[in-house]
Amino acid sequence: MLCEAQNYVKLRVWTSAYPLISAPQLSNLLHSKEIRDTREELCEKINLVDFKVETLNQKIDGVRDELGQKIDAVAEDLAAHRRDTEAHPSVYKVKEGK
Repeated sequence: MLCEAQNYVKLRVWTSAYPLISAPQLSNLLHSKEIRDTREELCEKINLVDFKVETLNQKIDGVRDELGQKIDAVAEDLAAHRRDTEAHPSVYKVKEGK
């Protein structure tokens, strides 16, 4: 009931400022403003989500690059170890697992 009273007071003040506007026109104006306000809020939220998605994409790309570098380093170490092992056939024998 309090909310209705506040809306009534706002409506009375507004209609007294614009007495030549009919009730349907006033209703349309109020709904248009509500729609504009809602649209602005949604646009702000969409922009925030877009920013967060972009930030996450950058973090994912960074992690992917770091992991790729680490995998390459491990692969190189393993290849070097295998070359060393194959260079000493009398001491070590490389055996492929099945």
